[in-house]
Amino acid sequence: MTAAQEVSIRLRVICFDPPLAQLDGRATQFGLQDKNGKLNPGQLLGNGSRMFECEVRAKPTADGVNILGEFTHGTPAARFLYLSLRYVDEPNVDWIKRIKVPLASIRWPQIEGLDSTTQVLEASIDGQRAATVELLSAWTSAQR
Repeated sequence: MTAAQEVSIRLRVICFDPPLAQLDGRATQFGLQDKNGKLNPGQLLGNGSRMFECEVRAKPTADGVNILGEFTHGTPAARFLYLSLRYVDEPNVDWIKRIKVPLASIRWPQIEGLDSTTQVLEASIDGQRAATVELLSAWTSAQR
């Protein structure tokens, strides 16, 4: 594969201990934030964690991988996903909290070895953290 080629892959983030649906008696909204500020609520799992998935485009670079898409933020060298929390009744007001899920540790060989029809790259985080978080489990391939 040449450096100019892009591939589409799916990313999955498992958020353990996500924020509560209410804060200070007010309903909140938590989700994977796109570039326009819209939140994708993901899927609640049986253990109380929340799963988020998104399609991205990946392209090898001299320094690693450039990951692009509707849900990616930051510079090519420091891309991340936002998991964001806000009040339902004030969608245009500042965020209560945002979690930056770093993508910089994803390597091109992981992407090349992925069967994008049956696999995703998956990582997990602690939903009680904020700002740039450490991954609880690193980006690894998982079944769709």
